[in-house]
Amino acid sequence: MTRVKLSLASAVAGVAILATGCGADNIVGGEPPAPGVAAEVEDATLDLEQVDVLTDAICSSLENDPTSQATSRAIVQTSVVAQWASAEVARALVEQQDVSLDVQPADYASIPGWDEFSEEEQEAVRTYIDAIQYLQAAVPEVGDEEGMLDTSEVDVTINPRFDLDTEGAIERADRQTSVAVSSEALVGTAEQLDPEQVEALPDSQLCGRRGTAPAAPPLAP
Repeated sequence: MTRVKLSLASAVAGVAILATGCGADNIVGGEPPAPGVAAEVEDATLDLEQVDVLTDAICSSLENDPTSQATSRAIVQTSVVAQWASAEVARALVEQQDVSLDVQPADYASIPGWDEFSEEEQEAVRTYIDAIQYLQAAVPEVGDEEGMLDTSEVDVTINPRFDLDTEGAIERADRQTSVAVSSEALVGTAEQLDPEQVEALPDSQLCGRRGTAPAAPPLAP
């Protein structure tokens, strides 16, 4: 079986709008998760420590990927939480609807910088990529025509520090993103910093190599 080659750069292009619908158990700005928790979906939990490990691995991969563009650690962290939560929403819907999926295996070793990851980072990336692969397989089966996932029957709690909203969609609360999963990429283009903003980031907040910020958009005629 052919394994899917991967680039972690595609996982940080923006925040996916994948889950939509407002249910009574979707907590936004209300009671936050327990201390140390980034997000909870049903019985699944993503810890803040896991987010940090994944962010370190992704930023290391971006530095080793000549096709990648630099961004901020904050955008990476938000993307990680949003995609993980969307994948767990999809998992809950698959279980509720008793759907069978064909999840494509991933070629983890094809990720730029894979051999330089620590064992902890490799395990975190495997788990995260498996979730994204599951999400891509699930969306056509349990999503609507636009690839959206209904969260109204799923318990979703996201730490307010990530500024993510589940009222209407798992997306940035400022509604500045517009993305959906496709078969061609883990996530499409969404919010990004402009080149000046990226280059102005201190080293502690930069993710990727300096000088690889996205090109500035052309001026409107």
